[in-house]
Amino acid sequence: MLWRRQFLQGSALAAVALTLPTVAQAQAAVYCPILMYHYIAEPPADADRTLRDLCVTPQLFDEHLARLQADGFATITAQTLAEALLSSTALPPKPVVLSFDDGHDNAYGAAFPLLMARGMVGSFYIITGAMEAPRYLTWGQAAEMWNVGMEIGNHSASHASLRGLKPERLPAETQGAADTIEAVLGRRPVTYCYPFGHFDDAARRAVRKSGHLAALTTQDGTLHRASDLYRLRRVRVRHTTTPDQLAWAVSRWV
Repeated sequence: MLWRRQFLQGSALAAVALTLPTVAQAQAAVYCPILMYHYIAEPPADADRTLRDLCVTPQLFDEHLARLQADGFATITAQTLAEALLSSTALPPKPVVLSFDDGHDNAYGAAFPLLMARGMVGSFYIITGAMEAPRYLTWGQAAEMWNVGMEIGNHSASHASLRGLKPERLPAETQGAADTIEAVLGRRPVTYCYPFGHFDDAARRAVRKSGHLAALTTQDGTLHRASDLYRLRRVRVRHTTTPDQLAWAVSRWV
């Protein structure tokens, strides 16, 4: 019942909120939910609580996509959002970013074909040191996704937490990982996703210095400002998130 009340309240607020100024008119606060996914897969039988929470089944994921489309949302990449924040370019009336952390192979095997079938795009964040490893993406798969409109972003070299990381290690996890992606795929990643969502001032400076336009956190929210490009907020999606719950979560202006 709580979710139903929240959803109804959120829908009513959204109807008013979506009439607010566009990016060009209100650069101070841009509405664009960034959904945070990890695994698009059935959880393994021996999954612990954390892993199970991160697994959204392909069927449920497709139901999420259907609901977003039915509610009039248009998918964009995190790169498009960052560039709009920097230039005050207008976004679609109801933009949404679908982000996928860690570069698991089900990003290609499950998420990618479902997005393609609906003409939608997503932003996929890879760990360069894990590429080609079992259960992770191959470089060829990443290239194929990028070539048809998906975004490949930087999620570090080793998935080490950047918060409090020794200064001498930060370049490898930011600049070095970006260099690897550019060397293999021929294009440099534009946005970064902090491992575990952990960051501090030194991490933000390192990400910016390495040429990324923006960085994603795990902090909750749907509004973004040009002054906060290196701490963009997201909406966490859980294995239990129903389409109605998702609709409520993205309707918030927070």
